[in-house]
Amino acid sequence: MLEESYKEEQKKLAAVKDLELHKEVNTFELGEKKREVKHLTKEQLRNRLEIKEQEQKMLLLIGSLLLLLLIVGFIYRGYLIKKRNAQQMEEKKNIIEQQNVELEESLTERDVLLKEVHHRVKNNFQMVISLLRLQAEEGNAPDVDTFLEEATSRILSMSLIHQNLYQSENLSAVNFKEYVEELAHYIQHAFKGAQDDLQFNLDMPEVLFDIQTAIPLGLILNEMMLNTLKHVQGTVPGLKITIALQPKAQGDYELSYFDNGIRRQEPKAGDSFGSELITLLVHQIGGRLHIENSSNVSYKIMFSNL
Repeated sequence: MLEESYKEEQKKLAAVKDLELHKEVNTFELGEKKREVKHLTKEQLRNRLEIKEQEQKMLLLIGSLLLLLLIVGFIYRGYLIKKRNAQQMEEKKNIIEQQNVELEESLTERDVLLKEVHHRVKNNFQMVISLLRLQAEEGNAPDVDTFLEEATSRILSMSLIHQNLYQSENLSAVNFKEYVEELAHYIQHAFKGAQDDLQFNLDMPEVLFDIQTAIPLGLILNEMMLNTLKHVQGTVPGLKITIALQPKAQGDYELSYFDNGIRRQEPKAGDSFGSELITLLVHQIGGRLHIENSSNVSYKIMFSNL
């Protein structure tokens, strides 16, 4: 009995010892685990700090790169603007230089043209003097008034050419349509009684003639108008003069002139100073003259613009 009680006590003591041992083991293991956990927590914290530090460094590097790119972009943009401004300045400089060259050439050309015009004016006055002397010597002027009227008309026909020249930008070419309109207007109002019964029908395009062509043509038309006023004016109630200019092939032109009057006598080549002058001037511009054998004054001239 005692022995069994002893064994039971021994078992209980052994169980208590095992339980205490187990507790100590558990306590030791728990401590080890806490130490391990603490160690791991420090490692993780250190790693996190390192990662955060790396992230900050990376952000700083990215920010620096972006700032550098912005600086480089501004520098490049400034370079492009400077280069573009330099190109624009160079282009403007070239344009100004070209304009200066053109202006100098234009001034030189204008000086040459002015000298040429003055020279032609001198020649035209000499032509007027020669015409007056020739008509006076041949005795074709029936009276002084008629002589002066015809002389005035011829001088005006040339002065209108120069008026047309200095009123335009081109000193070497004449707007022939405008010139003929001005000449017809003068003839219509200059001669006594003409403004009442004389009308003009002009059919011609806008065309520029060289002064060497325009002046002889102007004198030719002037003489034709004078012939109409001398030979057929008063023969019909409504006297009409028709002047037409038609371009032909290869720069040739045909100038037509006729009136609706009735000639008082049959026309003969060279029967008057005016007719001789028309023939001479047509020859001067290298043209061909055709005189219609009709009851009125009618001419056709083929010529080229000199």
